[in-house]
Amino acid sequence: MRNKIFIMMVFALLFTQFAAAAEDWKGESPKHEMTAGGMAGLGILGGSAGVAIMGSVAKKIVNRGFVSDINDQVFVEVAAGPLFISGSTVFVYSTHLRWDFYRDEVLAPYAIGGLGGHVTGAALGSTWALFPRFGAGVLWKVAQMFSVRAEVSHEFTGAGVQVAF
Repeated sequence: MRNKIFIMMVFALLFTQFAAAAEDWKGESPKHEMTAGGMAGLGILGGSAGVAIMGSVAKKIVNRGFVSDINDQVFVEVAAGPLFISGSTVFVYSTHLRWDFYRDEVLAPYAIGGLGGHVTGAALGSTWALFPRFGAGVLWKVAQMFSVRAEVSHEFTGAGVQVAF
């Protein structure tokens, strides 16, 4: 619980940096059409936690998002990977929309919303689940096509990298 509170405080501090002049949110949209990446962090399954590794691929579907006055883009993203928990491995997955908001060419907070789920083996009851998935994150561009990414949702809190192409 403390880890989630700490991470949420870090995100709150990052988001206060986005409270800038309105013209900061009106720049030119990035030209990339797809992204791919990976993250590692804390995965949650019921009342247990473990290490999760998620790979992701995203395709841009809207260049100048749902709010035409600001610089935002919408991607459809698929993420999946293993969650190592209680001596077992769980397959976790998510298909969602990722809505990126570009303050400038370096920082972009984003929101996700869609469906997530997991598949467990016999050791964890052979379950299959599908549920709504919502979260928030931030992309920090460190090179032309390379970003560091951090994300918080109910079932995953992690950080990693993302490549745009």
